[in-house]
Amino acid sequence: PGADNPLGKMKFMFPNDFNIYLHDTPAGHLFSEAERLFSHGCIRIQKPFDLAVYLLKDDPKWTPEALQAAIDSGQNQQIPLKDPLPVHILYWTAWVEPDGTVQFRKDIYGHDAQLEQALAEEPPVWLDLKVMRGEVKAAM
Repeated sequence: PGADNPLGKMKFMFPNDFNIYLHDTPAGHLFSEAERLFSHGCIRIQKPFDLAVYLLKDDPKWTPEALQAAIDSGQNQQIPLKDPLPVHILYWTAWVEPDGTVQFRKDIYGHDAQLEQALAEEPPVWLDLKVMRGEVKAAM
């Protein structure tokens, strides 16, 4: 941990098969960039201290002051959570904002091509596609 460490002063580990974790960053200025491909698979978080305070809120040992003191010590420490917290990560390259604005981002992992191919295939259940397309009327 430390100001010069690319992972910053904190990282948040969770079980996964890809060795991905959430981490702090000394390059906080990058959060203002439109292009966000600066990490190598892990996920930089903008407010790691706030996340740690939230995660440890039910542990009386880890007050915000105690947490800050641990960070300031510069010592590498692991703090397990009393209760596991489910982590669900989504990879979105397009979404709609509450105001209706559609946002698009580069598909850096190439998953959109797989999705496009799957959507282009015929459905795995029987459907009368000519009826669905309005080409013929359904038999009654």
